[in-house]
Amino acid sequence: NNGFLGRLRYEGTLLGDCYGANTGISIRSGGSIIHAACVAHARRKVEAALGNHKVHAKHLLELFRLLYDIEDEAREKSASDRLLLRRSRSLPIWNRMRAYLEDEMPDIVSTDSIYDARRYILNQWSGLTAHLCDGQIPIDNNLCEQLMKQVALGRKNWLHVGSVGSGYRTATLMTIVSSAVRNDLDVATYIEDILNELLSGNRD
Repeated sequence: NNGFLGRLRYEGTLLGDCYGANTGISIRSGGSIIHAACVAHARRKVEAALGNHKVHAKHLLELFRLLYDIEDEAREKSASDRLLLRRSRSLPIWNRMRAYLEDEMPDIVSTDSIYDARRYILNQWSGLTAHLCDGQIPIDNNLCEQLMKQVALGRKNWLHVGSVGSGYRTATLMTIVSSAVRNDLDVATYIEDILNELLSGNRD
Protein backbone atom coordinates (compact mmCIF):
# COMPACT_ATOMS: atom_id res chain seq x y z
CA ASN A 1 0.00 0.00 0.00
CA ASN A 2 1.01 3.64 -0.19
CA GLY A 3 2.05 3.70 3.49
CA PHE A 4 4.46 0.83 2.94
CA LEU A 5 5.97 2.39 -0.19
CA GLY A 6 6.00 5.79 1.51
CA ARG A 7 8.02 4.45 4.44
CA LEU A 8 10.49 3.02 1.95
CA ARG A 9 10.58 6.43 0.23
CA TYR A 10 10.21 4.54 -3.01
CA GLU A 11 10.54 6.47 -6.24
CA GLY A 12 10.01 4.72 -9.53
CA THR A 13 7.46 2.65 -11.38
CA LEU A 14 4.64 0.53 -9.98
CA LEU A 15 3.42 -2.06 -12.49
CA GLY A 16 -0.04 -3.51 -12.00
CA ASP A 17 -3.62 -3.55 -13.17
CA CYS A 18 -5.87 -0.51 -12.96
CA TYR A 19 -7.36 -1.37 -9.58
CA GLY A 20 -8.11 1.89 -7.80
CA ALA A 21 -5.55 1.27 -5.04
CA ASN A 22 -2.76 1.02 -7.61
CA THR A 23 -3.70 4.20 -9.44
CA GLY A 24 -4.28 5.92 -6.08
CA ILE A 25 -0.73 5.17 -4.95
CA SER A 26 0.60 7.03 -7.96
CA ILE A 27 -1.65 10.03 -7.30
CA ARG A 28 -0.87 10.22 -3.56
CA SER A 29 2.88 9.96 -4.17
CA GLY A 30 2.88 13.37 -5.81
CA GLY A 31 4.45 12.00 -8.96
CA SER A 32 7.36 10.12 -7.39
CA ILE A 33 5.68 6.79 -8.23
CA ILE A 34 4.55 6.24 -11.81
CA HIS A 35 1.78 3.73 -12.44
CA ALA A 36 2.45 1.46 -15.42
CA ALA A 37 -0.71 -0.41 -16.39
CA CYS A 38 -0.82 -4.06 -17.42
CA VAL A 39 -1.58 -4.30 -21.15
CA ALA A 40 -2.73 -7.91 -20.77
CA HIS A 41 -5.66 -6.70 -18.64
CA ALA A 42 -6.74 -4.30 -21.39
CA ARG A 43 -6.43 -7.04 -23.99
CA ARG A 44 -8.61 -9.39 -21.91
CA LYS A 45 -11.37 -6.78 -21.79
CA VAL A 46 -11.34 -6.60 -25.59
CA GLU A 47 -11.29 -10.39 -25.87
CA ALA A 48 -14.33 -10.59 -23.59
CA ALA A 49 -16.20 -8.39 -26.09
CA LEU A 50 -15.71 -10.71 -29.07
CA GLY A 51 -19.29 -11.89 -28.84
CA ASN A 52 -20.55 -8.32 -28.62
CA HIS A 53 -18.83 -6.43 -31.45
CA LYS A 54 -16.73 -8.98 -33.32
CA VAL A 55 -15.35 -6.63 -35.98
CA HIS A 56 -14.10 -4.04 -33.49
CA ALA A 57 -12.79 -6.64 -31.06
CA LYS A 58 -10.92 -8.59 -33.76
CA HIS A 59 -9.30 -5.42 -35.10
CA LEU A 60 -8.12 -4.34 -31.64
CA LEU A 61 -6.90 -7.84 -30.79
CA GLU A 62 -4.83 -7.85 -33.98
CA LEU A 63 -3.16 -4.61 -32.88
CA PHE A 64 -2.43 -6.16 -29.47
CA ARG A 65 -0.94 -9.20 -31.25
CA LEU A 66 1.41 -6.93 -33.21
CA LEU A 67 2.50 -5.25 -29.97
CA TYR A 68 3.24 -8.60 -28.35
CA ASP A 69 5.14 -9.80 -31.43
CA ILE A 70 7.43 -6.78 -30.98
CA GLU A 71 7.81 -7.59 -27.27
CA ASP A 72 8.84 -11.15 -28.16
CA GLU A 73 11.55 -9.70 -30.37
CA ALA A 74 12.59 -7.19 -27.71
CA ARG A 75 12.83 -9.65 -24.81
CA GLU A 76 16.51 -10.52 -25.23
CA LYS A 77 17.61 -6.95 -25.95
CA SER A 78 19.07 -4.47 -23.50
CA ALA A 79 16.70 -1.95 -21.93
CA SER A 80 18.01 0.85 -24.15
CA ASP A 81 17.67 -1.21 -27.34
CA ARG A 82 14.24 -2.40 -26.25
CA LEU A 83 13.14 1.20 -25.79
CA LEU A 84 14.38 2.15 -29.26
CA LEU A 85 12.47 -0.77 -30.77
CA ARG A 86 9.30 0.15 -28.93
CA ARG A 87 9.49 3.79 -30.00
CA SER A 88 10.14 2.94 -33.64
CA ARG A 89 7.64 0.09 -34.04
CA SER A 90 5.27 -0.09 -31.06
CA LEU A 91 4.43 3.61 -30.83
CA PRO A 92 2.88 3.73 -34.34
CA ILE A 93 0.67 0.75 -33.44
CA TRP A 94 -0.49 2.45 -30.26
CA ASN A 95 -1.26 5.56 -32.34
CA ARG A 96 -3.31 3.42 -34.74
CA MET A 97 -5.20 1.94 -31.80
CA ARG A 98 -5.99 5.37 -30.35
CA ALA A 99 -7.20 6.64 -33.69
CA TYR A 100 -9.42 3.59 -34.10
CA LEU A 101 -10.87 3.90 -30.60
CA GLU A 102 -11.63 7.59 -31.05
CA ASP A 103 -12.74 7.71 -34.69
CA GLU A 104 -13.87 4.29 -35.90
CA MET A 105 -16.34 3.09 -33.27
CA PRO A 106 -19.40 5.37 -33.59
CA ASP A 107 -21.81 2.42 -33.64
CA ILE A 108 -21.26 1.27 -30.06
CA VAL A 109 -23.46 2.14 -27.10
CA SER A 110 -22.79 2.29 -23.37
CA THR A 111 -24.43 -1.09 -22.71
CA ASP A 112 -21.95 -2.89 -24.99
CA SER A 113 -19.01 -4.75 -23.47
CA ILE A 114 -16.80 -3.33 -26.23
CA TYR A 115 -17.76 0.13 -24.91
CA ASP A 116 -16.33 -0.81 -21.51
CA ALA A 117 -13.14 -2.08 -23.15
CA ARG A 118 -12.80 1.12 -25.18
CA ARG A 119 -13.35 3.32 -22.12
CA TYR A 120 -10.87 1.28 -20.06
CA ILE A 121 -8.11 1.65 -22.65
CA LEU A 122 -8.65 5.37 -23.19
CA ASN A 123 -8.96 6.13 -19.45
CA GLN A 124 -5.75 4.22 -18.67
CA TRP A 125 -3.82 5.32 -21.76
CA SER A 126 -0.84 6.90 -19.98
CA GLY A 127 -0.38 3.80 -17.80
CA LEU A 128 -0.80 1.37 -20.69
CA THR A 129 1.82 3.19 -22.75
CA ALA A 130 4.30 3.81 -19.91
CA HIS A 131 6.56 1.07 -21.29
CA LEU A 132 7.17 3.33 -24.32
CA CYS A 133 9.14 5.67 -22.03
CA ASP A 134 11.27 3.11 -20.17
CA GLY A 135 12.78 -0.04 -21.64
CA GLN A 136 12.89 -1.67 -18.19
CA ILE A 137 9.10 -1.64 -17.77
CA PRO A 138 7.43 -4.89 -18.89
CA ILE A 139 4.41 -4.58 -21.15
CA ASP A 140 2.31 -6.52 -18.67
CA ASN A 141 2.19 -8.01 -15.18
CA ASN A 142 1.81 -11.64 -16.30
CA LEU A 143 5.06 -12.93 -14.79
CA CYS A 144 4.15 -11.67 -11.32
CA GLU A 145 0.59 -12.96 -11.64
CA GLN A 146 1.85 -16.41 -12.59
CA LEU A 147 3.99 -16.46 -9.45
CA MET A 148 0.99 -15.41 -7.34
CA LYS A 149 -1.05 -18.27 -8.80
CA GLN A 150 1.47 -20.66 -7.27
CA VAL A 151 0.65 -19.23 -3.86
CA ALA A 152 -3.10 -19.48 -4.46
CA LEU A 153 -2.83 -23.09 -5.61
CA GLY A 154 -0.62 -23.89 -2.65
CA ARG A 155 -3.13 -22.48 -0.18
CA LYS A 156 -5.77 -24.73 -1.70
CA ASN A 157 -3.70 -27.89 -1.97
CA TRP A 158 -1.33 -27.93 1.01
CA LEU A 159 -3.90 -27.08 3.71
CA HIS A 160 -1.22 -26.26 6.28
CA VAL A 161 -1.47 -22.48 6.57
CA GLY A 162 -3.50 -22.64 9.75
CA SER A 163 -2.02 -19.71 11.65
CA VAL A 164 -0.37 -16.37 11.17
CA GLY A 165 3.01 -17.88 11.98
CA SER A 166 2.70 -20.62 9.40
CA GLY A 167 1.56 -17.99 6.89
CA TYR A 168 4.81 -16.09 7.38
CA ARG A 169 6.82 -19.30 7.02
CA THR A 170 4.95 -20.19 3.83
CA ALA A 171 5.57 -16.70 2.43
CA THR A 172 9.30 -17.08 3.14
CA LEU A 173 9.42 -20.47 1.45
CA MET A 174 7.45 -19.27 -1.57
CA THR A 175 9.80 -16.29 -1.89
CA ILE A 176 12.76 -18.66 -2.00
CA VAL A 177 11.04 -20.94 -4.54
CA SER A 178 9.92 -18.05 -6.76
CA SER A 179 13.40 -16.49 -6.67
CA ALA A 180 14.91 -19.80 -7.74
CA VAL A 181 12.40 -20.18 -10.59
CA ARG A 182 13.00 -16.65 -11.86
CA ASN A 183 16.77 -17.21 -11.85
CA ASP A 184 16.51 -20.57 -13.69
CA LEU A 185 17.88 -22.56 -10.74
CA ASP A 186 17.07 -26.14 -9.83
CA VAL A 187 14.54 -25.46 -7.06
CA ALA A 188 15.04 -28.68 -5.10
CA THR A 189 18.84 -28.37 -5.16
CA TYR A 190 18.65 -24.70 -4.20
CA ILE A 191 16.36 -25.31 -1.22
CA GLU A 192 18.41 -28.30 -0.06
CA ASP A 193 21.55 -26.15 -0.11
CA ILE A 194 19.81 -23.38 1.87
CA LEU A 195 18.59 -25.85 4.51
CA ASN A 196 22.05 -27.40 4.82
CA GLU A 197 23.61 -23.96 5.22
CA LEU A 198 21.08 -23.05 7.91
CA LEU A 199 21.70 -26.32 9.75
CA SER A 200 25.43 -25.64 9.70
CA GLY A 201 24.81 -22.31 11.44
CA ASN A 202 25.20 -19.99 8.44
CA ARG A 203 22.65 -17.16 8.64
CA ASP A 204 23.74 -15.36 5.45
